[in-house]
Order: sequence, then structure tokens, then C-alpha cells
Amino acid sequence: MTELKKHIKAGEPAPLYIFHGSEAYLREYYLNKIKELIIPPGTETFNLSVFDKRGFSTQAFIEALETAPFMAEHRLVIVRDVDFFKLKDELEPIFKERWSGTTVVFSFEALEYKPDKRTKLYKLVEAFAATVEFKPQTEKDLIPWIIRRFDSLGKQIDTENAQYLIFLCGRDMTTLINEIEKIAAFASMSEVTRRHIDAVGTPTVEAVVFDLTDALADGEPGKALELLNTLIDNREEPIMILGAIGKQARGLYLARLALDAGQGRDIVMKGMGYHHPYPAEKLIRSAKRFGLERCRRAVTACQRADSELKLGYDKLITLERLIAEMSVC
Repeated sequence: MTELKKHIKAGEPAPLYIFHGSEAYLREYYLNKIKELIIPPGTETFNLSVFDKRGFSTQAFIEALETAPFMAEHRLVIVRDVDFFKLKDELEPIFKERWSGTTVVFSFEALEYKPDKRTKLYKLVEAFAATVEFKPQTEKDLIPWIIRRFDSLGKQIDTENAQYLIFLCGRDMTTLINEIEKIAAFASMSEVTRRHIDAVGTPTVEAVVFDLTDALADGEPGKALELLNTLIDNREEPIMILGAIGKQARGLYLARLALDAGQGRDIVMKGMGYHHPYPAEKLIRSAKRFGLERCRRAVTACQRADSELKLGYDKLITLERLIAEMSVC
């Protein structure tokens, strides 16, 4: 990423980029930055070639590489979701000779990037490619970005509420953009509050499961089942729901152990991989209403439910039974 930013700032693109990783927003953002850098406005027809796996052929790719730029120093060739290692026999001569006047971006989006490091093609690519992995951003990076996005929409949000937005809606930047636009449109005042976020924000499975376990801690199994049915109605995968409940059960167990040992939120944050205190403090509050043995049995119940799902048991019945067990265990 640092190398890519240097290329853009200096106006000197590399001949070959490989973009991969799960953060789609950043991948498209920097792909557009490269377009802006290379292609003068109005010359896209002459200076841009785009291929996907259905329209890609080695011959068409070679022709795109051999086409001279028009009123520009470089052309841009974008290849989406093509595993070029499967075409190593055809592409090795091309990569060996390299090319000039053209920047190529292989963008792995739906397709996972799995380089075959045993091949000559991999060694050729590594010699001159800039490989950039777009990972999910840390909360430290996301918070100022969220503040800037709200500011561009004429709204202000403080750090604490930005942290809560991440907790509720997740760290995917494309999702967060949609949530920010919804919340900014809904908020009648200039300052965005938690009330605005709760009113129109779409919670992740993990955020709903926090509420579900809170309901169990409060002795409200009916409310917990309602939240489970909400997730089912939203077509969340049962295995994902169980995974979130299992993680929450382990978090409660850790928080209960921490409380019994006289420890606080820091050990919970470290153990659960949280980057800000809100979810750790929420876990600790719930754990105060769960005894240690109840937490232990909840973890065991989740393990049993996981085995049942893998054995093909009815998914909804398995999850409902788990909620029932956790409400009394």
C-alpha cells in the first residue's frame, strides 16, 4: 500500500499491479486513482482496455499491450478475476519480455489470489509487479475516515459514536458508506448521535447476538428467540449465526473469568481482539449476570450445536434449542 501511494504521488505508475484482498472499497478506490493518473479525461476509449474472465483471451491481451497510448504516456489494461497462473505457458513469454507504455492491473475480486510460487511465471511477476493486498481497515484508520465522510455530508460525529457505528455495522467500508449516507439523511440535526445510528443503522450478526445474550442475561428467552428469528428472516446463514453465538459465549466465559480474577476490560479486549472498549465493557456487564458455571455450560452447548449442524440436524430447531439451553444453563 505504501509503495502504491508513492507511485500515485510521484505520477509514476508501475508496469504491473496485482490487487487482491477482501476490502473491495479500497481496491476500487485505488483502481480509480490509477485511472485518473494514467488516462487523460476524454481518452478512455483509446487508453483503457478492460477484461473479465469471460472476455479474456491471450491474443486480445497481447493486442492491448501492443496498442500505443493516444495523447498520453501510458495505456491502462485492467484484468478482473483471471487466474493468470493457469495460463502460465501462454503468458510466460509475454511477462519475460515485459512491456512499455502500458500499466496492467490484475484485480482479484470474487476470485481469491493464490499464486503458484513454484512456477517461472511467479518469479517473473515478483521481479517487477507491485502486489497490493487490501485488508479490512483497523478501527484506528476507520474512525477518522468515518468522521470525514460525515463531514462531507454536512454532519458531525464524535469518536465514541464512530466507534459505536463500527460495532453495530461492521468494518466493511462499502457497507459503512451506505450506513453513513442513511444516517446523515435521517439525522435532522448537525450532530449525529447514537439515537440516529440505532434508528436506521443495519446491525451485523455479531451486534444482534450481543443483544441476544443480553436478553438471556436479563432472563428474557422470548426476546432472545425473537432476535434469532430476525436473523433467520434476514437470511443470515445458520452456521454464521451459531459462530457469532459461540464467539459471544466464549467472550462471556472470558469476561467472567476476568471478573473472578479481579481483572477488567483490558484482558477481555486482548483476549477477544477488540480494538476499542465498548464491546468489552458490554461483555463484562453481561458476564456479571452469568455465573461461571453457566458460562462454561453455554460454551459446551455451542460446541454441541456446532456438531449437530455439521451432522445435518435441522438448523432452526438446533439454534432454538441452543437458545433454550443457554437460558437455563
